[in-house]
Amino acid sequence: MLIKHLNKNTVKRIYMKQHLFGTNGIRSIVGQAPLTFINLPLLGLAIGQSIINHYGKNAQVLLAHDTRISCSFIKSALGCGLSLHQLTIYDANVLPTPAGCRLVQQNQDFKTGIIITASHNPYYDNGIKIIDENGVKIDEKEETEIEHLFEKIKNSPISYDTLGSIHYWPYAADRYIATICSLFPAQFLDGITIALDCANGATSKLAPHIFRKLGATVIPIHNAPDGININEQCGTQHTQDLVNTVLAHNADIGFAFDGDGDRLVIITKDGIKKDGDDMLALLASNPPYDQETTIIGTIMSNQGLEQWLASHKKKLIRCAVGEPAVWKHLKKHNLTLGGEPSGHIIMTNYLSSSDAIYTALRLLGIIITTNNWKLETFTHYPQINLNIPVTVKNPLDKPPLKNIIEAAQTELPDGRLIIRYSGTEPLLRVMVEGQDQKKVNQVAQTVAHKLKKELSTSGE
Repeated sequence: MLIKHLNKNTVKRIYMKQHLFGTNGIRSIVGQAPLTFINLPLLGLAIGQSIINHYGKNAQVLLAHDTRISCSFIKSALGCGLSLHQLTIYDANVLPTPAGCRLVQQNQDFKTGIIITASHNPYYDNGIKIIDENGVKIDEKEETEIEHLFEKIKNSPISYDTLGSIHYWPYAADRYIATICSLFPAQFLDGITIALDCANGATSKLAPHIFRKLGATVIPIHNAPDGININEQCGTQHTQDLVNTVLAHNADIGFAFDGDGDRLVIITKDGIKKDGDDMLALLASNPPYDQETTIIGTIMSNQGLEQWLASHKKKLIRCAVGEPAVWKHLKKHNLTLGGEPSGHIIMTNYLSSSDAIYTALRLLGIIITTNNWKLETFTHYPQINLNIPVTVKNPLDKPPLKNIIEAAQTELPDGRLIIRYSGTEPLLRVMVEGQDQKKVNQVAQTVAHKLKKELSTSGE
């Protein structure tokens, strides 16, 4: 059942003061704060007031969403609050997040974009990403402003004096398709067979159409969304079906997208998975990025990438996990290329956020030119990534969790141990990396077991 019955703890969460925004917008289980029928209209009021504060009345807003069954509910409830302000809202219906970013960036009339999505999360989660007039996700200062407005509005009378309007915009997808196809030579994919895993998400119709329009023979899978099957054993998080499809059809390459189309994973014709680090290496070694001396990665970027860049007289600057953090560092250092292993790749000469379809096409241009269909890049250090479900997020920098982590690090003096809570899911993420695969496996399993045991005990 999507929306569970409210217990007393859930009711408390509905009304309690809270931080609405996580590492990449607002995200929650539908039916829990702030994604409730009580909170969403108030949230719409707060977001609308923030838009008015920055851009004045009559500002135009793009509204879009992915394919989750809860998007209609959230769009309606959020729209109730938004339309209490004198705003003009254009409903683009199903659209990948990067398509929304690109359309807002291109159209000077749009001052804000609101995308309803939970990205790679399962269907029962949903969220809200807010984009500024430059097609960039709003910064922490604007998020804090919305949180303060939300708290204020909960205890204030509602005015119905100046109402806005919501209009259906059926041509949004066509506009994005025309834009992205114009950036590549006509029919440049002619003779190439490509398997696409659309994660039953926002790229399900768009991606196959774009790749066919550019000349490819397309084998799409997981492109029949029903509201519940988004990211379900498919997409960037589950690539085995794509591997099987590439091998069964002798495809030249396979691309997996996530639910909202900002992450990309590649499967070579031999069935080998390639991640964001491989993509960064390919891009960094070819025009125009081969002239860059520095790229942005994250704490999760493989040491092999860092060493490869150094051998090419390039530097890797690491930042926190998440697309917003990558963009923030690109802007800070005035750089054009950055990304993370999960498949977010930002090329600022195109867009200030990650667009998986565009990234796939850019990489295809490089692969065709260099005939590098195996996507040979660098030797990855052995790395293990484990996820531990949690009900509480106890501090990792205090005993006993701190002691467990420090003990594990001593077992891997030449390696890396990254342990962090997910900003979008109730998970503790464990990453262990080193030169010895056996040792990496041993340390990863041991530390994960100890952390899981401690967290399960403290959560009782």
